[in-house]
Parts: sequence; structure tokens; C-alpha cells
Amino acid sequence: MYGDPVYGEDFFDRDEILSLLQRRMASFRQGDKRNLALVGLRKTGKTSILLEFKRRLADAYWLLQERSHESLLYLIAMARKKTAKKAVSHFV
Repeated sequence: MYGDPVYGEDFFDRDEILSLLQRRMASFRQGDKRNLALVGLRKTGKTSILLEFKRRLADAYWLLQERSHESLLYLIAMARKKTAKKAVSHFV
């Protein structure tokens, strides 16, 4: 099926790649700074995978909000900020 990104019941059979993305996110939080690329032919579900991963991160964010002051999304934002600073200072 080709078209717009899929959600809900239409999103299926991608547990392996989502699990890999979750493991990579956990590794990133522990200091592993390797890049990850999601590549494939057009219209094969790359956007759907990323949107589902984002949705799951948002769900994790709300769970962490109930249990801790530092949320996963805050940690991601800080890591992005730190990476952007390094990139800018590298070229200046």
C-alpha cells in the first residue's frame, strides 16, 4: 500500500526496526554517539517508522514525567543542543 504515512492498525510488522531504534536511543543516552540512518526505497515506510518512534517517545515522555524531573525528551533536547554547539564550534 502506497500513500500517506500509516498509523494505528495500519502500522504493523515493524517491531524489529522500532526495537533497534529504542536500543540506539538507550545507547545514545549512555554516551554512544554513533550516527544512524534509516534508508530505503521511496514509499516503503520510512516516514511511518519515524512517526511511530516519535509517538512512542512521547508516550515514554509522559511516563517519565510521572516518575522523574528529567524527561527523556529533555535529555534528547540537551544532547541535540550539545551536538549543535560542537558542530558550530568545529567550523568557527
